[in-house]
Order: sequence, then structure tokens, then C-alpha cells
Amino acid sequence: MPVASMCFDTTGALLATGDSMGNVRVWDAARKYCTHNFHAHRGAVYALGFHPHKSRYQLFSAGQDSRVQVYDLRKKAHVHTFDSHQGAVSSLSFSPCGTFLASGGRDQTVNVWKVSPELGGQVSEILALERIEGVAFVAKPAGGAETKKRKKQGKDQQAAAHLCVVTAGERGVLRSWDAASGKEILTVVGDSDSDNTGVVAAPGEPPAAELIALHSFSQRPGSEDGSTAPGLL
Repeated sequence: MPVASMCFDTTGALLATGDSMGNVRVWDAARKYCTHNFHAHRGAVYALGFHPHKSRYQLFSAGQDSRVQVYDLRKKAHVHTFDSHQGAVSSLSFSPCGTFLASGGRDQTVNVWKVSPELGGQVSEILALERIEGVAFVAKPAGGAETKKRKKQGKDQQAAAHLCVVTAGERGVLRSWDAASGKEILTVVGDSDSDNTGVVAAPGEPPAAELIALHSFSQRPGSEDGSTAPGLL
């Protein structure tokens, strides 16, 4: 069965793969054997992510069936489902602190979930109004006036208020959103003829700027068959 997604854990010792039939497997990368085998999806698995805190020993997956699934690798069991998307979920990203998970979907929404210290509920929903193919968290410096408003919110929203979610999708631009309120903060125009397929953040210490890498596919000039070529914006 074709492999549709893969990722390593933070140590590089474990590799997770998701295939087109909904199977999620975890592999011992050094010894080259399968340690876990899960089947919680109906359809292809498009995104995978190990929780960044190794002590959590959890794996998250998302895919064609619109669900985000959570697995406890110690118990070798599926333990939770995040179910709010109305279409395929194409990407996952953890916040630098490991408290939140963002899931981006082709239903034109991004959901922010609480995943630490325990699995919680939805913190916010971002209405992007474009198919999302990549998400990433970045930190933002807190503003004085804005901080006062946040005091009326719950603890999860206050914590998320220090984060932005960056999205990449069919419009060919990078967009930054307030992780707590879901409001758009900034749009960076890229190649309007490209469909963005992924975004990766390299966190820096606030208030320093963070590095964003965007992967896109652009139509080749003069191509009659609509074929695409990879590029970076």
C-alpha cells in the first residue's frame, strides 16, 4: 500500500508512516522493524506528528476522513479522537511549548486543540476560506493593551494568545492568525500561481523573527499539460 505520510520523533529513534488505506505504523528506525500498528482512519493518512515531549509518548495522525487521532504508544492503543473538521485534514503542527496542536484542513478551516498536560478540547477555530495544505506555530511578543483584554479569557485562550498560526494553501500566500481568537494578523503575498503544499517554522526567541519555509508547486512556464514544479517562497 502506498505510503502517504511519514515523520520521525524528536530523538530520531522512531519513524511513523501512514498509508492510503488508513494504517498508521511506528518503526524502530535503527532495528528496522514495526513496533506499533494502528487502524483508526477511513481513508488515506495525510499527516503525522509525535508529541514533542518525549515523556508523553503519543502519536497524532490526520487524514482523508476529517479526523485527528491520538495513540498512546506505551499502551499501544488509540486513546482519543478530535472531530471538528468537515473535510480532509492535510497538516498538523505542535506549538513550541507542546501545549497546543493545530490541524489544517481542506474544509478551509484550522482548529487549535489543547493536547498537554492532558488531552483537552478545541481552543479556537480559524476560518481561512481556502484549502489549507500546511500549518505551523510561531511565537509572538505580547502586547500591553491586548494582554488586558486576554485576562477575561480562560487559561487556555490566554496561553494561546502568545502564539500565531501560520497557514499555507491554495491562494499561494502565507497568512498569520491569532491562535486564541482566530483573527487574521498578516498576509504575505507569494506566487499567486502556486498551490502551497507545506509550511515549516524554525522557532526563534521572541521578539526575534522566526524563519518560515514555504513549499509550493508552480505551473511550469509554457506547460500545456498543467504539470508542476516544486519551489520555495
